[in-house]
Amino acid sequence: MQVFPPGFRFGWSQSAFQSEMGNRRNVDTNTDWYRWVHDRDNMEAGRVSGEFPEDGPGYLEHFGEFHREAAFLGLDTARLSIEWSRLFPRGPLPEPVCQSDGDNIVSIEIEKKQLRELDRYVDKNALRKYTDIFRDLRSNNLSLILNLYHWSLPLWLHDPLKTRDLGPEASPSGWLSKEIAGQFALFCAYAASKFDEFVLAYSTMNEPNVLYPKFPPGYFGGDISRRVESNFIQAHARAYDAIKSVSEKPVGIISGALSYMPEKPEDEAAAQQAREERRWPFFDALTSGRKDNAVRSDLKERLDWIGLNYYTRCVVHRTDTGFSESDGYGRRCARNSKSRAGLPTSDFGWEIYPEGLSEVLETFWKRYALPLWVSENGVADEHDLLRPYFITSHLAQVLKSLEKGVDVKGYLHWTLVDNYEWADGFSMKFGLSSFDSKTCRLQRRQSSLALREIALARGITGRIESLLNAPEKRVEE
Repeated sequence: MQVFPPGFRFGWSQSAFQSEMGNRRNVDTNTDWYRWVHDRDNMEAGRVSGEFPEDGPGYLEHFGEFHREAAFLGLDTARLSIEWSRLFPRGPLPEPVCQSDGDNIVSIEIEKKQLRELDRYVDKNALRKYTDIFRDLRSNNLSLILNLYHWSLPLWLHDPLKTRDLGPEASPSGWLSKEIAGQFALFCAYAASKFDEFVLAYSTMNEPNVLYPKFPPGYFGGDISRRVESNFIQAHARAYDAIKSVSEKPVGIISGALSYMPEKPEDEAAAQQAREERRWPFFDALTSGRKDNAVRSDLKERLDWIGLNYYTRCVVHRTDTGFSESDGYGRRCARNSKSRAGLPTSDFGWEIYPEGLSEVLETFWKRYALPLWVSENGVADEHDLLRPYFITSHLAQVLKSLEKGVDVKGYLHWTLVDNYEWADGFSMKFGLSSFDSKTCRLQRRQSSLALREIALARGITGRIESLLNAPEKRVEE
């Protein structure tokens, strides 16, 4: 049996907005995403599902049941986010002192007395609730990776309907404004000052590279996306400095990670172009400081670790202008079918391609030599037929990368319990458990026992080696 090394961690990832509300309780109306998904025009245009996050699994009230289930499954780590809007429902917060060089914010000074001043702004009940949650994690021997931004912003920082209707300069515009960096750094420093005793590591943000091509809610595309990308990079660097001013814990960032592959051998140059344009620029800026044909010392070496969210690959082919994604592979497949390569696809229509995970891990390790986490990995599978294979086959790829010397710290499954999948509502079931919409009671799926077997044995045992083979049959829709 191949075994995972001592210290390798097994856990799950979870987003506050997607999981905290439930049974119409603990409703937080103060986020841009809440306003976005409740807007009638968005529903009629098909931008959102018409389902609402307040009907979710209710983690904020039922966190103890979540934690006990995780402990039963042999998990030892949780990557959770906190809602900025719950801790600071009103703003803006007092501005820290920022130093700029043209359009670039190159440093932010945050003094301890300024953090103490924020005690007058914070919602004490929310602060107490998160402290209770983190204390309960610890009592269940679960370590915490604290993620400080997972897509939702307070309304006082971003009104998505205003941005949609009036344009990208309409205030408050969230990540469209470079000034958000100061507010974000202050929030991150405050959170670290309050929760540091519970934290194994920090992530400043989750999947900014997924967000800026399509979101923030309200405005899309082109030059605006590049502006948002630049603001994310600056905000991370300033948040990194702010957290380090109050904590010695490692600070990283989490990225959506596709494995870019050529459709045909003659498309290899197109695949390489995709990697160069979509994978590396963000991380190059935060490691070497290279950004926009210049080197910025204020961005350089602002990463201690990298989280990689891997779900599928991206197959590309050559075009007159560079490259394009190929239909029938990766994210461009029919749901619950087979890809053009004959591989099974999920409820989302995403091709299951485990080998892409090792490619992602090994190329990131080769380029940056920073500790890595598989920070999300999971499958939309309501009938629970593909998930045992998905979990086992992807963990086998992690083992392959570990054998090659890649420093992978752990594997975090997406997710423990079905949740609100943003614009898709509750239609996509990623959880190791489902939940009762009326009581929020968890209902364990059989596939969770495959992860339990691996986590407890710390390897892929003979009893489940058969799960390394893809199932042949799917439930017809």
